This record gives sequence, structure tokens and C-alpha cells, in this order.
Amino acid sequence: MIARTRVYMFGFFALLLAGFYVYDRFDKATNYLPVEARVVSVETLCHGTRTKRGILTKTKETTREGDCDVLRALVATHPEFKGFHVVETAYISFSYKSPVDGQTHSGQHKKTVRPNSILARKGEMIEILASKQDPEKTAKL
Repeated sequence: MIARTRVYMFGFFALLLAGFYVYDRFDKATNYLPVEARVVSVETLCHGTRTKRGILTKTKETTREGDCDVLRALVATHPEFKGFHVVETAYISFSYKSPVDGQTHSGQHKKTVRPNSILARKGEMIEILASKQDPEKTAKL
């Protein structure tokens, strides 16, 4: 009986997750158009995360965002930052021509930087999704 309930719950959550994925793909296919955008700037910031486990609890601590080199130095040397994991986040600012009004607009996307990932550089062209209704609205591919 319990095993059957677990299977039903797993199936329910799998269907829910699949539903969100299908909705996201449908929304992007219906309401957005792919357009070329020129990268204006790329800013990389870091924050630290640490998970502390108690007997019955698990707490996640996060530092505020700041310079990556400073945070790495603190994690390596400062006792209060022991156990923190450094997470890099890139803020990519870009300009694009909106399909709604034909005017140039700007936007920003946030991306977690993983090891060996390649970031866009200033002046490069990237592809984004621009809204068919709102000239200021964009989405990631």
C-alpha cells in the first residue's frame, strides 16, 4: 500500500514537472521571437554558500554578492568563512531591436558561471528571445 502511494506521488510530481516544462516551451514558442542582441557589458560577481547541519536541522547561509577575488581570499584564509563554497554569477547586459516597435532596447540576463563555461564578451552578438507584445520583455533561449 505504501509503495503504491509513493509511486503515485512520484508520478504526480513527474507530471507536474513535465507540465511546467511544456508550458514554458509553449510560452516561448508563442509569445517570443529570436533576435540578435549585442553584448554591452559582462559583470561577474560572486557569493558564498554554506550548509550547516544540526541534529534535526539544516540551514543554508549565503553571503552578499561581491568581488570574486576578495571572496576567494576570505574563504581561503578567514576562519568565519570556513566551509563556504564560492558561486560565480555573470550579469550580461545587452541591447537589441524589439520586433514590437523596431526601437533599440536594453536588457540584462543573469547566468550562473560553471567551470569551463564560455561567457559572451563585450561587443559580441548573442541570440535572445524578445517578446511579441512588450518591447521591454526578453527571455533566455
